Amino acid sequence: MEHISIALRPVILSALTHIARAEATSVDALIASAIRADLDRRGAGRIDAARRRAEAAPPTEPLRHRLGDLLARAQGWGEVQAGLHAKGYRLTLREGRVMVLEAQTQSVVAALADIMRDETALTCRFGISFADWVALRSARLATVSRGAAEQGGLIGPAERAG
Repeated sequence: MEHISIALRPVILSALTHIARAEATSVDALIASAIRADLDRRGAGRIDAARRRAEAAPPTEPLRHRLGDLLARAQGWGEVQAGLHAKGYRLTLREGRVMVLEAQTQSVVAALADIMRDETALTCRFGISFADWVALRSARLATVSRGAAEQGGLIGPAERAG
């Protein structure tokens, strides 16, 4: 058994001594018992929290297996989206996170970070984050749509000037 020294303020030592006498034990037994109880509580809390997360989270291993090649070989977010679409999924942003959706139902399947374990690897490889790619793509689509509308005569001279 290891021994340690603990420096306690007099008021705390007095309170522990009072409790130890009332419970017919020693101060060191009281402290050891409190530490054991705290360690048990903390250990059980971590195990319970991990179990709850595992039960609540959708299983990502099958997705990781099904999408791994696509994510490993893709050269850009557009290629990822196209590959996911072919497999019945798509990416979207939700509360700042990149989420994988089931394309038909639009239901969240998993966070991309849960599937990849290191989502930032794609950002580094592609040179742009998914959020920035979405914003850039939206700006390009808006420009193309405006140009198409002008060519189709849907935007007149007044709208072009403004």
